[in-house]
Amino acid sequence: MSHSDVSVILQKKKHWIAVHTFISEEARLERAKSVPPTDRQFFEAYSTDRAECIQHWAGKADFFYCHWLAYEERDIHDAIEAIGMDKFIITMPTEMQRYVSKDNLTDTPLLNPWNE
Repeated sequence: MSHSDVSVILQKKKHWIAVHTFISEEARLERAKSVPPTDRQFFEAYSTDRAECIQHWAGKADFFYCHWLAYEERDIHDAIEAIGMDKFIITMPTEMQRYVSKDNLTDTPLLNPWNE
């Protein structure tokens, strides 16, 4: 096992919020004509060894959002490119140092990302 293999094993995936929008109205209309995947197919399509989409929000607005677990920002872009969606959307991932969920309460003090 090489040094780089060990560093990947020790590294932990981080939480990211990605804001997406279509590159054009034509790209949005082309995607709108496609047969939508099931929820399972969606998450399987956006999953690699280095990045996985774990939540997705979309409405009628210009922007839609995904919650990712990934080592680095580049890993999210790579996952999107792997299925060709980079031809349709622009993505801005932002690492979130604080991730809490009402579904998993721990009663521990919240991390203050502004004081790090």
